[in-house]
Amino acid sequence: MRGVDCFDIVWENVAKYVSINADKVMVKYIVMPDYCELHELNVFAKRCASTGVTNVGVIQSIIHYGVGVLDTKKFIPCSFFVSF
Repeated sequence: MRGVDCFDIVWENVAKYVSINADKVMVKYIVMPDYCELHELNVFAKRCASTGVTNVGVIQSIIHYGVGVLDTKKFIPCSFFVSF
């Protein structure tokens, strides 16, 4: 959640939903040019595992805000979903 400091609150809510019905919860990581480091993805995966999330999606955003005109030829469509 860009620009809002509620990271811990969001994960607390995710944990509550997981405790009710983990099969209905999906958490997505949106890969953007500013958020695409491997260590960030590892931290995300570890947080999902420790919270009990069993459905995870990783999606590449083709929109980069504040850059001007989007050149979609520079982006390779990429997404995947994993269920444990």
